Amino acid sequence: MIFRKLGVVLFALALGIVGAAALPAQDDEALRIWKEFIADLRAGRMENPERFRLLNPAWNDTFVGWMKIFRESADWDRPAAPPEVFRVGDEVKYVAPLWIKSEDGPREHTYCFTLILEKGRWYYRHLESITLRLDKVKALPASEFPDVPEETKAWIRNEIEMSDAVRLFNFLAEEKGREFAYGWFKDGPGYVVAATSWVPFFSKDRAFVLYLCWNLRNMRGEKVTLEKLENKEALVRWTRPLFFEVYHRSSHLKTWISLDDYRRLFETIWQSRAAAAGWNLTIAEDGQATLLKFSR
Repeated sequence: MIFRKLGVVLFALALGIVGAAALPAQDDEALRIWKEFIADLRAGRMENPERFRLLNPAWNDTFVGWMKIFRESADWDRPAAPPEVFRVGDEVKYVAPLWIKSEDGPREHTYCFTLILEKGRWYYRHLESITLRLDKVKALPASEFPDVPEETKAWIRNEIEMSDAVRLFNFLAEEKGREFAYGWFKDGPGYVVAATSWVPFFSKDRAFVLYLCWNLRNMRGEKVTLEKLENKEALVRWTRPLFFEVYHRSSHLKTWISLDDYRRLFETIWQSRAAAAGWNLTIAEDGQATLLKFSR
């Protein structure tokens, strides 16, 4: 669960779509570099910004700590299949399965490591935990494309949406002020109209609670449990909201907005929605879960 998503890699490698090609059966230089990289990663030598050539240098400080977390989370002693290797310009991309420790025991996950070659040396460039295998598109015209699990698509949707929201928030805060920017995200009235229109069987307050559970679970891929729904009280348990998971795992968001502002954005959105439905809302933490406590 720790490294489900840091971004998206699009591998459109066939038919000249991006001009990348899988290497032949053996590429001694690429395999040598891979072994050096893994050895340095395991030994902690990759926790040095001088070894980075990141897509955005502003991420350097974040990645120092992140590389340490990744090194400690990987189960290096479990054997994994050798990587698939692709060259894209001066970059070498390794699509490699690794074993990652988790609460339920080690699990295998495939990552894409990107290294870049500069003047005969290699540097760490990027890491993705989502790979869209569009290199499997073999003939055109094509109307079907390799898919990914629903959990992965939910992550992609959330990361794209929150990246856009934060960019808009920062623009509005600079142009109109922070309070105006927060106010822009108060979408409660429209959200409640959707709830009462699409769930026409109940009063506004009850339809709202049922709709938010349906929306979070079925549209957003979230883990939610409706624990109580009474006339004057309702309780929704939201386990590990992707809203916050995206922030913690996506390095770019940390350079765009502070965690305090990001959390306030979350609270602004849900307070607006609850108020429009006639509820008072208290947001509390319970271990890995966020509790939405509604009262009247």
